Amino acid sequence: MITMVRVGVFCAALSLFPMPAAGADTGAVAEVFDCNFKDGKGWTDWERVSASFFDTVRSIGGDTADFTTYIWRPFRGNAEVDYIWASYSPHLRGMANGWSGYYGSGRGEAVDRQWEEIESCRSRIVGVEQIYDSSNYPPAGAGREGFAEIYRCRLRPGKTLADLRAGISVWHDHVERLDARFDVYLHLPLISEQDDDHSYLVAHGSTAAFGANASRYLTHPDTASITTLLNELQQCRTSLWRTELIYRPE
Repeated sequence: MITMVRVGVFCAALSLFPMPAAGADTGAVAEVFDCNFKDGKGWTDWERVSASFFDTVRSIGGDTADFTTYIWRPFRGNAEVDYIWASYSPHLRGMANGWSGYYGSGRGEAVDRQWEEIESCRSRIVGVEQIYDSSNYPPAGAGREGFAEIYRCRLRPGKTLADLRAGISVWHDHVERLDARFDVYLHLPLISEQDDDHSYLVAHGSTAAFGANASRYLTHPDTASITTLLNELQQCRTSLWRTELIYRPE
């Protein structure tokens, strides 16, 4: 499961994401906003402004409309936001071209002002890598709603991204043997005002699917040693979210 500029100022980059050679495109990227409604504002206002936003990007077209957006609403865990907005683009160049079209149209600033009236958001741009792709996800007949685990993590002192990738490789072999029925994405900061080194999104088809997947994973005898290995590499905060696909290119 796993855009457009909405609200926010991007700060210093943390370069954990491996960039390709000069002249090439990056891999997939996402623009992620952690948002809280302002006093007296809520989902009715959000529906109105999001409709205005998507009408605008569709009418501009091209790279401006070439992204896929999900919102994540807190379910369990220490979530300090009303929701997360995540817009995924094929690469950074396309995302930036989309911004040019959005603001060059003369309409982007007006829509941004509508967002600013109803909410405040912290923002970041991340590189996106799919680190597990289940042949059984998404499930047949899946709709626009789903369920996700989010892990926001920091590397342990002395550990590197190379160490993390080695640990992920061990974990990947384990979940592949389990035929785990979820998809997993690794997010690595490109431009961020937050202090996480990396994060994971584990996408499930539903709350029931999460329960079945998590039970199968946690009760397997090999899982404990892999959990110990990963805990030696990173320290993570975990939360559960309801997810909804709200836009994709036509």
